[in-house]
Amino acid sequence: MIQVAQLNFREMEHQICLLGINQTISGLLYAGGMDAPEDGGVLAYGYVDTEGGFTFEILAPAKVEGDKIIPLPGVPDMMVKLHKEQANECSIRLGPVVDRTPYERKIAVINEAYAPSEDVAAIRSVDLIDDSRHPDYPDDILVIFLKDDYKPEGCWVRSMEVEEGRCIGKLLNEPDQDYGVHENDLIPFDIVKEGEDYFCISRF
Repeated sequence: MIQVAQLNFREMEHQICLLGINQTISGLLYAGGMDAPEDGGVLAYGYVDTEGGFTFEILAPAKVEGDKIIPLPGVPDMMVKLHKEQANECSIRLGPVVDRTPYERKIAVINEAYAPSEDVAAIRSVDLIDDSRHPDYPDDILVIFLKDDYKPEGCWVRSMEVEEGRCIGKLLNEPDQDYGVHENDLIPFDIVKEGEDYFCISRF
């Protein structure tokens, strides 16, 4: 059985999937007034929240009978969020055959509320740098800082915009070395090919 942690965010984004139940999911169902099925999981919709990382919206618990998935009553007006980092060890089945109609309004609300800016969407679409992305926060990118007489240092930068062909992001951690920039500063960076690999580089 495939686990959430084994998949790239692109495979789960804007997909309804069936997640196995762990303790966190069981607690969320209980808080939402839903029971966790003994033999089944939850139907969930995957999307990217720039601040919160890859997120699943729990739509409803579901029973599994052989190859058949039977959705159980959910709470249509309540948002029940599950961050990917809370579900990495859960089993996942992509694209289960279920009627999407009961969930279309909630999915539309999510897609509108978390629609990225044009620039963020452009950076998010670059799969060449997926190895540099945080596994749970797709818009957070490991950028290598380079400066003469300094050791290369990797820092996390959150994608924000594109300006004159360069990516711009917010520095998420304080560098160990003095580059003249600090946490929360905006940092320009470039996508650079080295051999067969691509890296994100910021030169000072």
